[in-house]
Amino acid sequence: MRAGISDAIAAAILQQLKCDRLKTDKLLGLGMDGASVNGGAHHSVTTILRDINPDLIVVKCIYHSLHLAAKEACKILSRHLDFMVRETHSWFSVSTKRQIEYADVYRTLEGKTPKKIVRFSNTRWLVKLQAVDAILDQWDALKLHFNIITQSNKERCYTALQLHEMYSTPENKLYLTFLSTTLKNIMALNRLFQSNSVDPVKLFKDLNNVIFSILQMLVVPSQLQKILQYDLATYDFKRVCMPLNCINFGYEFNVLTVNIHPESIVQIKERCKNFLIVLVSQLQKRVSENIKILAKYRRFPRNQHRHR
Repeated sequence: MRAGISDAIAAAILQQLKCDRLKTDKLLGLGMDGASVNGGAHHSVTTILRDINPDLIVVKCIYHSLHLAAKEACKILSRHLDFMVRETHSWFSVSTKRQIEYADVYRTLEGKTPKKIVRFSNTRWLVKLQAVDAILDQWDALKLHFNIITQSNKERCYTALQLHEMYSTPENKLYLTFLSTTLKNIMALNRLFQSNSVDPVKLFKDLNNVIFSILQMLVVPSQLQKILQYDLATYDFKRVCMPLNCINFGYEFNVLTVNIHPESIVQIKERCKNFLIVLVSQLQKRVSENIKILAKYRRFPRNQHRHR
């Protein structure tokens, strides 16, 4: 294959089928990521191959779809959170001296050696979440470390000053806590879909459960009860969302709002609500076809639910 355009990709697939002496009109299914060149509505690999076989089943990579859904939702939150997580890792990765100094601070507070702040991924938000969790676990020590750095003038570095200000701002911890809590179920689902031994029927249920759990935070309970769980992928939920003051963002979220100004809390909750709306909308958009396929698959006898 000499190019990454749809014609070249489709031609390479057809050529390989020919080399393997397989009939192209017998092609039943195709697995791919969600890139437009592969699955787009106009002159994609999918549309080209469906000209040959209109009944072709296309299964988009759920890992890629979940990542894109999380990525779109995260655009709603403050952009500086990206900077904060990325630069925290970078701060220590370039200096052994900084790592030693921070380890001393952490041991003083916690009585043990700190875990390494994982590298921040610029491409996968579900990988970024690991970095977020590491920072939340060490928040107090990191806050103290950057406070010591700025107060002592050991390193006259603008990045250190910025990180000190960010760790001293309680709103940032609230945002990251919300992000970690909300995306944790999607991370778990992502790991399931990468397994080679999981039951497809379980995948179908878990995919629905993730959407349902987010909708429980957003939708008026009496309205959500009217919807079959298997119809959630196409549910028009935006018209029945609860008012902001009725949404429960969880115990940890509420605890962290104590030291934040009421006006800021309203703004943060508004962003978090919009985050949830975009996340569900993106999941519906990107995994609805996967849900339909898994729904049909579960009708087969359970003894046929085996990977071959």
